[in-house]
Amino acid sequence: MLTKSVIQSKFITITLLLTVQIGKGAAYTAPIPPLVGGFLSWQAVTWVLEQSEATLGSRLVLLSIASHSNREGKNAFPSLDTIAREALLCRREVMYCVQSLEELGELRVHRGIGRGNPNHYELPRVPVWLEKVQCPQDKT
Repeated sequence: MLTKSVIQSKFITITLLLTVQIGKGAAYTAPIPPLVGGFLSWQAVTWVLEQSEATLGSRLVLLSIASHSNREGKNAFPSLDTIAREALLCRREVMYCVQSLEELGELRVHRGIGRGNPNHYELPRVPVWLEKVQCPQDKT
């Protein structure tokens, strides 16, 4: 069961993951992704933190995409540059990570064709996980 304290600890964990030491003790905190529709998808982010098999850069890429998705892990369309900035990776590494996540089955990508048509990302395992962990009073 997800309680308010668990949710808050997950948000703190994400913030800590995005904090990186640079140089001699100077700390740089990567910008928290903009809130999609005014809400951060803590359900999708929690799934990544608790259930994902992804590691290293791929995990950071998945966290970035999850933070842009809705509750069910759908409707995420950040650019590769946005993902790279949030995950502190280069654009090429993000492309490799996305391919790796697709092969793992943790990410589905509907590719936009041409400039100005963004990729559309989905985390296909989030809805199944939500059904398992959802409280009876939350089901509608």
